[in-house]
Amino acid sequence: MQRVLIVGLGLIGGSIGLALRRWSDEHKVENRKPLEVVGFDPNLDHQRAAEKMGAVDRGAWDLAKAAREADVVILAMPVVAMREAMSDLAPHLQPGVVVTDTGSTKAQVLEWAQEVLPTSIHFVGGHPMAGKT
Repeated sequence: MQRVLIVGLGLIGGSIGLALRRWSDEHKVENRKPLEVVGFDPNLDHQRAAEKMGAVDRGAWDLAKAAREADVVILAMPVVAMREAMSDLAPHLQPGVVVTDTGSTKAQVLEWAQEVLPTSIHFVGGHPMAGKT
C-alpha cells in the first residue's frame, strides 16, 4: 500500500484527500485499498473536519513520523508557508519520496525545493486545478 501525506487540510488539501480516497476505494484488490491517505494540519479544527468528512484515512499528530512513512507528500498550503513546511519535512523524508505542491506560483516554490529538500527527493511542482471546464 502506498501512503500519501497531505500537509494542509483546507479546501484544496481536503478536496485532494476526498478524491484520492474515492479512487482508492474504487481500486481495491482483494478488499485492500492501494492507498492510505494521511493528513496533517497545524490547525486542529481543519484536521478534525477532514477526518470527520472522510477526506483522510487518518490524521497525523506527529508530522515527522508521518513524513518518514510517506511515499508521496502533497503540500496544500499558502505559498508563503511552503518553505517552512519543506524545512520541517526535509530531515524526515525517505529517499525517493515524491513531493508536490498546490501553490499558485512556481518560481519561488521551485527555488525553495531545490534549496531545502534533499537531492534524493523528487519534487514535482503542481497547481490547484480549479475553475469551470
